[in-house]
Amino acid sequence: MLPADRHQQILNRLQEHGIVHIHELSQTFSVSEMTIHRDLDQLETEGHLRKVRGGAVPIPAPALASPVETCFMCHTAPRSQTQMTLHLSNGVVQRACCPHCGLHGLMMLGDQVVSAFASDFLRGNAINAQAATYVVEPAVAICCTPTVLAFQNKSDAERFQKGFGGQVLDIARTLQFLNQAAHLKSHRKKEM
Repeated sequence: MLPADRHQQILNRLQEHGIVHIHELSQTFSVSEMTIHRDLDQLETEGHLRKVRGGAVPIPAPALASPVETCFMCHTAPRSQTQMTLHLSNGVVQRACCPHCGLHGLMMLGDQVVSAFASDFLRGNAINAQAATYVVEPAVAICCTPTVLAFQNKSDAERFQKGFGGQVLDIARTLQFLNQAAHLKSHRKKEM
């Protein structure tokens, strides 16, 4: 099978199922997983899909996006240096205004999330949310509270912390912190 034919069949499967998996494509087309990786890389470069861990998801059509996108959690307009995106298994991309909302969405949506990207607070580039380092509750309030900021490098997060305070945490500890903060907030509301 020619690569162009395989690419078209990959796009057809992606449109039909909302996600494609490298291992399954490799078996279906009787080619190596590396060949599928290269196919997906080319299709991503051409703007047809977005690669995620273990496969690919479609890129939503611009016509389907609302003209003014807001955070799916708090409905605030996302800013480039704080936004976070969650890519779901059905091809939907949920945009959050900040890591606080994005990570709450990650906990809420669970297994539906196939990939999550945060904006590096210093540079504004997209980074894998799982690999990011977070500064929680710095002395500056940027968006939602408690403030959570994402950094690509732990050393950047530590330098930011020296100037603005807060805690430097990995994603697991940040999720735990947010979960506890939400629990305390809920408990306080019940007491009132």
